[in-house]
Amino acid sequence: MRNRIENQRGVTIIAAVFIIIILAFMGVMFLTIFTTSSTSSLNDFGSSQALSVAEGGLAHALYQFKTGTTCTALAFNNVPLNPGTFTAAGTRYNPASTTLSGAITNVETPIPVFSTAGYAPRGRIRIESEEINYTGLTPTSFTGAQRGVAGTTAVGHALGLQVSQDQCQIQSTGTVVNAVRTAEVNTPNSSSSSAGGATSADTASTAVGVAATNIAGLATLFPAGDNLIIAVVSFRNTGVSRNIAAGNLRLLNGAVLKTSNPSLIRVGGGAAPSTTIFPQETQFLLYKDVGAGASPTYNVTAVASGAGVSAEVKMIVINGAPASSFQGGANVAIGIAETTILTHASTVSAGDNIIMAAVQVDNTSGGTRTITAGNLRLKKGAAVLASNQFDITLARSARVNRGTGILLMARDSGAAANPTYTVTGLASNNGINGAVKIIVLNGLQGAFLDSGSVGVGIAETVVGSLNTSLPAGDNVIIAANQYDNSAAAQRNILATNERIVVGAAQASNQFDINLCTNGTPECDDFASGLLWRHSGASPDTTYDVRALASAAGINAETKIMVIHLNSSIYGWQ
Repeated sequence: MRNRIENQRGVTIIAAVFIIIILAFMGVMFLTIFTTSSTSSLNDFGSSQALSVAEGGLAHALYQFKTGTTCTALAFNNVPLNPGTFTAAGTRYNPASTTLSGAITNVETPIPVFSTAGYAPRGRIRIESEEINYTGLTPTSFTGAQRGVAGTTAVGHALGLQVSQDQCQIQSTGTVVNAVRTAEVNTPNSSSSSAGGATSADTASTAVGVAATNIAGLATLFPAGDNLIIAVVSFRNTGVSRNIAAGNLRLLNGAVLKTSNPSLIRVGGGAAPSTTIFPQETQFLLYKDVGAGASPTYNVTAVASGAGVSAEVKMIVINGAPASSFQGGANVAIGIAETTILTHASTVSAGDNIIMAAVQVDNTSGGTRTITAGNLRLKKGAAVLASNQFDITLARSARVNRGTGILLMARDSGAAANPTYTVTGLASNNGINGAVKIIVLNGLQGAFLDSGSVGVGIAETVVGSLNTSLPAGDNVIIAANQYDNSAAAQRNILATNERIVVGAAQASNQFDINLCTNGTPECDDFASGLLWRHSGASPDTTYDVRALASAAGINAETKIMVIHLNSSIYGWQ
């Protein structure tokens, strides 16, 4: 009996020890699970904090980039940002453009190229006017492609077309204790804000009727916002002279009138220019369409007094220009002392400004009037930024060559905030009216050339050559040209012989330009314009304006403005 009790006690002790061991093991396991869970939670929390710090550092670096710091100068090391630190830097990707190794459709992906060496590991490329996002690359293709981004249209592209990129990749690493996270953004390589995009049209010759005739239509895919419109309108009539009355050359958004010609336009009378005949005319339309709706269509229309007038339009619409200022003025009588035609107090920040002033002048008097070379001026204070190279001589009001259009352009580098620009004129006698529309663009990369007078020969002559020193991307090229015939006989620049040239001719005059002998000053001078959008331009592109004359004697001058366009920020990647 006693042995049985002792045996039971032994079993009980063993069982108790076993239970204690199990409970201890369970306690250790519970403690381990609790500790692991707590550590995991702490790690997750620390990781989230590190990501927030990384994104904060990225926002800081991106702000510095957009307000003037160059991409490669972005360098922030161990900068405190509660509760940790961040390190951020920028890397610029601006390779020599590769080319397509095969033709692609509007939906094709990946994008085949001969080499991706030097391109960002992910980001955005441009082919012609289409922008394409991609998420990766192989040695010969861009993978994960998203076609037609940033308001562009996905289209097919031919073998051998350029694939360009100029991109700043900004990376930020956030550290909180032992947690480390990285954030990244890819953005166009421009240290200042820039235009969101542009689209352009170069129309064929259109007969202008006695009812409103659409001579140009440009449909956009832009988001709602502000749009800048620049249009060069050329007219030709070799028959009976015809009028386009004031207000009958119109720029419209849909059916809504935006701007028009303030004075009468008269063109024609025959093919050979004389005191009563002038078969060509050019006018310039500038406008800022504030708060335009999404995907607007812009039209240029005209109404003529009779049949015979043909017209052609070169037009560009720039969307989302970061800072721009516009003003259009009414007709002002230009006197024999310097007369202010328009004073524009701009509303732009300090920095580089691009200024374009479209001027229409009209002689309402009974005699010939002249604005001598240098007397139609774009000014800032007392400083003359641009002026007419040659005399502008206008026939009396009863004759066809009584008026003309001229575009003055200049680039004002390092301007203070809100500068005031004026356009002034000085005439040989009373009777000339002038009206101005002016646009000031601030903060865009650009280049400018004022060539001075150049003699045009019977072989193609370079009137002006502008090396831009701009990065790869899209450029808008505007050439404002003026001609003067110093010969004792008529001289001509035939259609297509006035050109913007990059490799080959890219934009040219639709109509002949016919100039009188220098003994007939009312018809021996002429102002014209060319406009072209260069999609996917290589870095440091050089643009020529060239002309070819029927014989020696024509002097020419060009003002070339190149505006560089970049796309909007791509977003977090």
